[in-house]
Amino acid sequence: MSEQTHDSDLRWLEARVQVDGELAEAVSEYFSRLGTGGAVLEQIVPDRHEVEDISLYWVKVYMPVRSPEDEESHRRRVSEGLWHLGQIRPLGEPEFTLLADEDWAESWKEHYRPLAIGNRIVIKPSWCEWETSEGQIVVELDPGMAFGTGLHPSTQLCLIGLEDYVAAGQRVLDLGAGSGILSIAAVLLGAEQVLAVDIDPLSVESSARNAAANGTADRIRVLPGSLPPRDDTDRPAVESAQAMAPAGFDLMLVNILAEVIVDLVERGLVDWLANSGIIITAGIIAERQEMVRQALTSAGLEVIDRRQRGDWVSLIARKPAAH
Repeated sequence: MSEQTHDSDLRWLEARVQVDGELAEAVSEYFSRLGTGGAVLEQIVPDRHEVEDISLYWVKVYMPVRSPEDEESHRRRVSEGLWHLGQIRPLGEPEFTLLADEDWAESWKEHYRPLAIGNRIVIKPSWCEWETSEGQIVVELDPGMAFGTGLHPSTQLCLIGLEDYVAAGQRVLDLGAGSGILSIAAVLLGAEQVLAVDIDPLSVESSARNAAANGTADRIRVLPGSLPPRDDTDRPAVESAQAMAPAGFDLMLVNILAEVIVDLVERGLVDWLANSGIIITAGIIAERQEMVRQALTSAGLEVIDRRQRGDWVSLIARKPAAH
């Protein structure tokens, strides 16, 4: 995150709302559009008297305030957006706190610490120090304005899956790249090349910046958009995918939402997967996992692994070898 110049008239409005796992990503995505530094996702550790099998989070955002009109506008946008999201699933009322400029950067950064995931991966914010142990790989991340800090359970499930399924020399597709965290981890684990695509321009910018910061930019190609059927040759992502992996990708990472995954699979996403290739899907709420499983099997894949963390599920499938 870039250094901020201090302005005696500048303050910051912190907005936060408590959500369960099903709405965590949707609220985070909305909040990331409103403020500086992206949304902060903080898991709430349950009290021992509370039910422990329900994952709860605070989602927070910090917005600059230079006048009473700014503050009123921010409060209104937060409340209106949460009202609409609350029509999907009930949400509590947002809480607001006004912070002095000098307190803002530390208030935002304090939620991010180095995080060890799986057996080898450490996610390290760019402003933190970390002494690397033998065998560890460290992904240095500035979350910026993109969702993908490593804190979300679906991202963690993908990273754990990468440890098990990445092999040296693979061509990897990261669909919905976000901050680029999965692409970078794939390269550091041995992947030869990664095509990272995202429909959000801010995510494309963040992925490219983080890839460069980790010394992986020469092996990660970041492009805007998605990946339509193979015969749609009029898009840059398609041209790059065909050049990078003419026989299909060895590994696909699709950390989006269940409904989007199903739509992509039904539109021919699996055609981009090489024979014997692996697809790691995540961003799936547990109650929607069956629709994803059915889409994968209907496309001719075999679901070979299932993992769960809190309310979130990752399904891993393999394409049959050529006969």
